[in-house]
Amino acid sequence: KEDPQGVFNLLYALAINLELGPVNYLLGGVVSGVDEGATAVSPALRKAVWNLFTNNKAGTDKVYDFLPNNITGACFNHHSPIEPNWRTALWGKHYDRLLELKSTFDPAQVFNCWHCVGYKGEENPPLSSSIPGGFCFSGENTVEVQEKGPVKMADLALGDIVQVANGNYEPIYSFGHKDSKGQTTFLQIRTSVKTLEISP
Repeated sequence: KEDPQGVFNLLYALAINLELGPVNYLLGGVVSGVDEGATAVSPALRKAVWNLFTNNKAGTDKVYDFLPNNITGACFNHHSPIEPNWRTALWGKHYDRLLELKSTFDPAQVFNCWHCVGYKGEENPPLSSSIPGGFCFSGENTVEVQEKGPVKMADLALGDIVQVANGNYEPIYSFGHKDSKGQTTFLQIRTSVKTLEISP
C-alpha cells in the first residue's frame, strides 16, 4: 500500500496503545524472488515487507481496517485465531485450486488441521478459549542445549546456549512470547516409536 504516512500512523497507534505484538520481523530477500504461483502460500507473502503481530482484538481490527485481505494476507504459523476470512488471508487466490487437490488426494479428509485447506471444524473459536496469535512450540518440545543435551522448552532459561541452524549454538537472551500458564491445542502425529507435536 503506497501510503507511508498511513503506515506510520498505524504502527504508532498500535505501539502507543500497547497493541503491537512482541515478535515482528522483516520479510523480503530470497522469499521475494520466488514466483507467487510456485508454492501454496499466499501471494502476499512474496511481496510483503513485514510480518506484523498484534496482541489483542483492538490492534487486530486496526490492521484489518488499514490493510484488508485484498491488499495483504496473513502468515499461517502466526495468524490470528479470530481471522474473519482465513481462506483468503492465508491462501489468497490459490485456495480454490488447493481445495481441488485436497479433494483429489484426500477425499476421506484423513488430514484435517485448523485453518488448513479443506479444514472442517470451528471457524473462529471465542477469544476466551484461545490465545491470540497461537503458539509456536509446546513446553514439551525439546531443544539441544550445550553441555546439557535435550531440554524441554518449558525448562529453558536465559543464558542457555541452544543449537540453531547448521549445528551452531547461540545464547537465549530473551523470551519473546513465552506463556507458562497459557493453554492451546497442538497437533500430534504418532508412530510406534516417536511423537511429533506441532502447532496446528
